[in-house]
Amino acid sequence: MGGILGQRDDFGKEQAIYYLSMKFTKCKQRYSTLEKMCCALVWAMKRLRQYMLAHTTWLIAKMDPLEYIFEKPALTGQIARWQMALSKYDIVYIRSTLEEQLAYHPLNEYHPLSHEFPDEHIMVAEKDEPEAKLDEWKLWVNGASNLPGNRIGAMPASPKGQYFPFSTRLGFYCTYNMAKYEACAMGITIA
Repeated sequence: MGGILGQRDDFGKEQAIYYLSMKFTKCKQRYSTLEKMCCALVWAMKRLRQYMLAHTTWLIAKMDPLEYIFEKPALTGQIARWQMALSKYDIVYIRSTLEEQLAYHPLNEYHPLSHEFPDEHIMVAEKDEPEAKLDEWKLWVNGASNLPGNRIGAMPASPKGQYFPFSTRLGFYCTYNMAKYEACAMGITIA
């Protein structure tokens, strides 16, 4: 389990000031997910006691371990110890969902979206392309690099509109970008 202690600076930006991590023993690995979270929370609170006693702590997590500890009707010995350990801290649980975050951090400057399309009369926007020169060749390349192998392909087009597709498998390991460059070099060689 891991955790971060952070605080807001003078500009309201959150800054991390302490990182924590712990590895569960084989016995603790058998806990339920919620019990692991409670155990990690108690451990973190003991480590960060000097920070937590004087301030309200916001707990941002996927699930609420505090509700599990403080509202469970039948307490076992371990959960009762966790409850006693956490009762001296002022902890506020915050859900990690976007809606809850937005509720706690509203935008001060809201500008409504404009739903008007400024160029409604335009039906199609096309790019004007200059006419191709009579002696100009075109080249399309493709390269793929993955676990089974590296393949490249090139398709030069002559000024007369003839296409010469070609593909091959590379006999050496390369990255995706290298495969693209090899395909370009092969296409130039063919042309």
